[in-house]
Amino acid sequence: MPTEQDEIERLKRIRDRQISARDPTIKEKQYHARLSSKAKNRTYTFKDALKDIQSKWMWMFVGGLIGLAFGLLFSYAIPEQWADYAGLFMIAIGAALGRLVGAAVDSRSDDWGRKY
Repeated sequence: MPTEQDEIERLKRIRDRQISARDPTIKEKQYHARLSSKAKNRTYTFKDALKDIQSKWMWMFVGGLIGLAFGLLFSYAIPEQWADYAGLFMIAIGAALGRLVGAAVDSRSDDWGRKY
């Protein structure tokens, strides 16, 4: 027949096993270990670099390229001196419109909700 001291030790062991089974820090440590191992094995690509750039700058660049394409087409279509200046103006307008579109895309991710 078990003594009272043996019963107390048995209950302590059961309690410790239950606490360790429900310990959230163990699962959290495993989760963070899994994330860090994935991050160590992952290489930084050009696509990741593009994702890190804010949308307003990316869209400004894209708008400038579109303006450049229209400006070049316009300059070749009309062989006048003022067509070159119009092409430069189209680049500036394309960059400005791209900046506006990019700012609108970035504003979707801003935190406009309550702070409390």
